[in-house]
Amino acid sequence: MHGHGGGHEMNGHYVPTGDEMMEYQSTREPWAESVKYGYYTIYFCGAMLGVFFLINGLKAALFWSKMRNNSPTPTFKSKIIATARLLSYPRLPYPTARIVNYLWAVGPLGPNILLFIGFLYFNLYCWVNPWYYRLPFYGSPPLGLRSEWIATALLPFVFVLGAKRNLISWITGVSHDKLQVFHQGAAFVVVYMSLVHTISMTIQSLMEVPWADTYASSYIYWTGFAALGALLWLYIGSLPFVRKRLYEGFYLLHIAASIMFIGFLYAHGLDLLDTNAYMQATIGLFGFGIVVRIIMMFISNVLFRHRAQVSLQSGSIRMTIPTNMKWSPGMHIFIRFLHVRPFESHPFTIASIPASTDSEQNEMVFVIRPEGGFTRVLAEVAATVSPERKFPVILDGPYGDEGHNSLRAYNHVLLLAGGTGITFIAPLLADLVRAIKQKDGPCKKVDLVWAVKNYDAVKNFESEFLEMSRDAGVAGGTVTLRVHVTGDAGDEEKHADTPSSEKGSVSEEVDSSSLTITRAVGRPDIRSIIAQKGSHCSGQVGVAVCGPLSLMTDASNAVSNVQLDILRGRASCTEMYLRSETFGW
Repeated sequence: MHGHGGGHEMNGHYVPTGDEMMEYQSTREPWAESVKYGYYTIYFCGAMLGVFFLINGLKAALFWSKMRNNSPTPTFKSKIIATARLLSYPRLPYPTARIVNYLWAVGPLGPNILLFIGFLYFNLYCWVNPWYYRLPFYGSPPLGLRSEWIATALLPFVFVLGAKRNLISWITGVSHDKLQVFHQGAAFVVVYMSLVHTISMTIQSLMEVPWADTYASSYIYWTGFAALGALLWLYIGSLPFVRKRLYEGFYLLHIAASIMFIGFLYAHGLDLLDTNAYMQATIGLFGFGIVVRIIMMFISNVLFRHRAQVSLQSGSIRMTIPTNMKWSPGMHIFIRFLHVRPFESHPFTIASIPASTDSEQNEMVFVIRPEGGFTRVLAEVAATVSPERKFPVILDGPYGDEGHNSLRAYNHVLLLAGGTGITFIAPLLADLVRAIKQKDGPCKKVDLVWAVKNYDAVKNFESEFLEMSRDAGVAGGTVTLRVHVTGDAGDEEKHADTPSSEKGSVSEEVDSSSLTITRAVGRPDIRSIIAQKGSHCSGQVGVAVCGPLSLMTDASNAVSNVQLDILRGRASCTEMYLRSETFGW
């Protein structure tokens, strides 16, 4: 090595002085000004939250308008609403979605449009400027800095989106389970930009010194690779095909990897420009959500000590928990049994609604199909203990959509359930019947279509359906139930591509003045049922669906087709709304 021009030579390259490096960088993207990429990432995410906030307000205003005024939706308004829903509801064809879902819970079109816009924005912001690298020893590569700040600025959003109690849910009105698609999408961008950062930094370093010298002596490099390793595990471990196989231990491994990632990343960028602020914001916002969650759990469980009773009925676990808590139809809650796997907490949909008056105690009812893991153990317990035995439980929740997502605002409601999806649909039906009795809203007619493998499953709900339908009939409403017994035909893996026509025989199982339970053999033709509602029902139609992916896909795409009919003026209804619930992420 020898000096000239104030600097010196190393590995065949000139190493400038600090002043020379500053002068060089001042002409194009100085290191200190690279923080702007983080700021504009925050501005973009803030704008997205603002859009969601406005949409939430508009949905609330639309709901209350329909509840107060049962007049037909004006044509121009119905077309605007139909256009928005046409951009939100469609799904990939089931055979395609089934494959894609191994790597990505693809969901409906709307969230994916927003994720694509975000991905396009971050890519353009990172790559459009073609100046990616500096001369050796003249500072960090611009490409590495751009990707670094984009990834770092997204971290608070990723952690907040993954929390059950979080500020984003409160701002947007979107429940934590619906935010998981954005949590996974933002996490993908963080992983992608982190890899761009790592590779570009490595290429720049190898221009200057050999590999061994670069990493053996540099604290900032080994902490960076440690953080990247934890991040890759977080992402790969969260992919659907991995998470479903590691469900019981996924949560603990996810938390451990998150702590490692934040710890190494904090050390990696300690005191470098704005890095500390981003790390503190991530920890603070995520910690705030945890504290709120703990406080809510304390209030729910210490003040109201919960006890659960479990029994086996028609092959399913029936669990009841008396409580003073309130919830909305279709919400779910996390339950921890202190005497059955106390370190695990599992979500279950509440299959009942709260009492109609404050003087009555509420009772949460759950109908659970035993599968593997925790539910199998719980079924074994239910089979061996007295139904009167009460187990201490800790409740976390409830969570889910509420308020202006109610189906009470629609004249005609169609409920679609597949298998245990009825646990989401049943409380919606109960709430609609209560609304008919109380004359709260325009809903007067409810049709329920339920596909089950065998009719025994209906026995868990048959008495409740009969009681609800009688109440609706007395109040001038109508409830109909069509049960499709699929047997082996219910296997969506074998019959996803088969048109769901009315196969086999149809017979009247139960017929009363207010309820008709029609029993049919074979899978229901969901697309035809929804199309018929669109072409024969006047006013506003609400549709709710919960079940396997094939059922969700048929319903979503059929409702999307009705939006097209509304835009073309071919539909009898002025509006068709879809509320869907997947089996889980």
